[in-house]
Amino acid sequence: MQTTVFIFVALLILTNLALPIQSICQKQRQAPKETQEESDLTRIKVLQNQFGAGRMTLKDRSIYKKIKIHQTNDLWIVYIKNGSTHDMMKDRIDRIEFGREKQATLRFDENGKIKINIKR
Repeated sequence: MQTTVFIFVALLILTNLALPIQSICQKQRQAPKETQEESDLTRIKVLQNQFGAGRMTLKDRSIYKKIKIHQTNDLWIVYIKNGSTHDMMKDRIDRIEFGREKQATLRFDENGKIKINIKR
């Protein structure tokens, strides 16, 4: 009788421990992977932290100084200038430079993918 009760209690304990572990494993498998836009934004944030605000040059040669990239999308970026958010289509941007001596340059290819060139 005591052996049966002991086995029953042991099974209950093991079952109660196994359920939370199983649910944790399922949650880890379901965790979303970082999208390309998020990884691009992470790389841009690292540049901004390292070199400071950027300088955006458009294809029509207009220049926007002291900008910080806030968000990237497939077709446009959202940047902050003087505390306000603005957006700009990627196909209008020639380059975005970071640092006083333009240590890092960010360009967009024809597909809107980010190309970063860092001077050593």
